[in-house]
Amino acid sequence: RYFVLNNITMLHTIISSVFLYYFISKWDPLLMLCAVNIVSGFSKFIWFTAILVPRGNGFKLPSLLRFDLGIAREMYVFGIKFFIQSAASSIESRTDVLIIGGFLGPASVAFYSIPQSLVTRLRGVISTLTHAFMPAFSQLDSLGQRDRVRSLFLASSRLVVGMTILVSIGAITLGGPFIGLWIGKEYVPEGEIILYILTASLCAGMLIPLGGRYMTAVGKHGYLAKIGLLRVLVNLVLSFALIKPLGPPGVALGTLLATFAGWPLEARAILGTLQLGMPAYFRNTLIPTLLPALAMYLLISVAKSYGWTGGWFGLLLTGFLSVVVYVLLFWLFGVKREDRMRVYRLFGAV
Repeated sequence: RYFVLNNITMLHTIISSVFLYYFISKWDPLLMLCAVNIVSGFSKFIWFTAILVPRGNGFKLPSLLRFDLGIAREMYVFGIKFFIQSAASSIESRTDVLIIGGFLGPASVAFYSIPQSLVTRLRGVISTLTHAFMPAFSQLDSLGQRDRVRSLFLASSRLVVGMTILVSIGAITLGGPFIGLWIGKEYVPEGEIILYILTASLCAGMLIPLGGRYMTAVGKHGYLAKIGLLRVLVNLVLSFALIKPLGPPGVALGTLLATFAGWPLEARAILGTLQLGMPAYFRNTLIPTLLPALAMYLLISVAKSYGWTGGWFGLLLTGFLSVVVYVLLFWLFGVKREDRMRVYRLFGAV
């Protein structure tokens, strides 16, 4: 039940943020951040332990008599693959700032970290939407219902890809004005270029957004771990090669090219495991977003041409109206009725 984990995490995040907002200026900020993270982590550990303790039988201490070498080996192999996959993703997303700071100095980091932070938040929102599908994939696969797995994968991917296209268009068209109002107009020229490149990387990497969840659910995420390591290597090599001639946008370009390098391998592994053809997948997931995406882009372009995005009210109003137009058109022309009912039942059961 991923919603339990998400709700506990969200509650701790809200409490920690409110506490830091009021008290971080009264004590040492670094010590305050460390203390809040320690307390928050320990509190979540207590919550999760209480939830996982078996009901009715009480708490059982570990015993060698109940140890199963086969199960332990399976757990460790599964965990190591997942660790490699997660570590590769973290290295890929967090080394960019270190490279920029090391080669160009700390002053150049801000021009990159601001658009990167915006894209990271958007990626986090999309990733959170995919949590609920992994147990469903695992259950259906264990029952041998491959046809239902494929049907659920296509229907759910259509919705998540639709969300990905929505946030990508919003970031590309409204990200520049948002940075200008939030941080300052001096960050917009270079920040917009970096934002375009990182958003393209986000969009390309999320064209099969449920692939990682599905592969993990069926225990075949080792393929993605290997591809992730390859992508990290390509990203580091290209970032080191492009940072001098192109500056921070070169590091972003290295991320984009690494995504392009790893994407065909990931798509082949995921769709091959599902026994889905790539044309059929994109016909069912990407094509339904074209009309809503075009309408959203045209609406924002008209708003920008009239200068409506020059202030916070106009920017937020334009964003709200464009989201309404996109969601309405996507709901009418991109989502089938049976798909909506299937996803409703999924979230009701998880």
